[in-house]
Amino acid sequence: MTDRLERTLSQFVETGQLTPELASEVSNEYHHRHVDIRQRLAELAGYAGAGLATVGLIVIGSQVWTDFSQVLRAALPAVASAALFVGTWLVIRPVGHISEHPARGRVAQVMGGVSAVLALLAIMLGFSPETGEPASTALLISLVVWHWVPGFINTLVTAVLALITGLSLFDVLGFGDGPAMALIVVGLGVAASLLLNKFFPPEWLTRAMGLMVWLQGTIVLMTAEAGFNAPDTPLRWTGRVSALALVLIGAWMFARGGDWLWAVASGLAAALLVGLWSLEAVNAGVALIIAGLVLIAAGLVLAGLRRAERAAMSESR
Repeated sequence: MTDRLERTLSQFVETGQLTPELASEVSNEYHHRHVDIRQRLAELAGYAGAGLATVGLIVIGSQVWTDFSQVLRAALPAVASAALFVGTWLVIRPVGHISEHPARGRVAQVMGGVSAVLALLAIMLGFSPETGEPASTALLISLVVWHWVPGFINTLVTAVLALITGLSLFDVLGFGDGPAMALIVVGLGVAASLLLNKFFPPEWLTRAMGLMVWLQGTIVLMTAEAGFNAPDTPLRWTGRVSALALVLIGAWMFARGGDWLWAVASGLAAALLVGLWSLEAVNAGVALIIAGLVLIAAGLVLAGLRRAERAAMSESR
């Protein structure tokens, strides 16, 4: 991150977008930013204390759990969930802009995430449902907390609960298994990586989960219908199109300045496309080697063109 910042500042100075003095001030501010040690230690103590208390409750509960009635078993996590939900609101209520208080925001996110998980546990213990009601209730709590204080922790909890809820809903609708599920998963992956990341910060986390789901659904489609050596089917061609789309989109997004997640996903999709497609015709290892050499050659050509372009620009100056 430091090297990238310095390169960016140097580029802005060279193009005249920043003065050298202002660039130096930005660099100094980043490298010498103040860290409140007591605040960070207080936050760490809070997390550690909560963790120890939770482990203690689990130990005590395991010793006397069988003595509790089903109502009491469900009531305990329900009360704890409600208390944490209200506590989350009390933590962020006095603050106008939670982004200006990162420590308070992290604490609120942890409290809200645990509240959602405890709500899930309470419904499972109280009603023993076979469908997705517990996850959907927990997802609702998580979304409310995310609206209060968006961030890494809440995005992760919300995504996991959304996935559980979605899988349960697909099972109810009869899509719990097979290619139809894979098509829906690919669609969710595309939406998360290209659209939903704008609404669920941090963007890289939502994008990473979307790309992972996209790859997973693509693999299912590409290997559908009786294994690798089965005759081609529309589903397998759909998987290949999905992999090719990920290769092209990932390469384009990375070329335009996107993060390395796009490059990794594009590379994995290319390996899937070449490796799985070549199983019916040639040795997969040979195909991957050939594809790798072609890409290396393309990279060398692009690097050569870039050097020639920079040399021409230097001469014109």
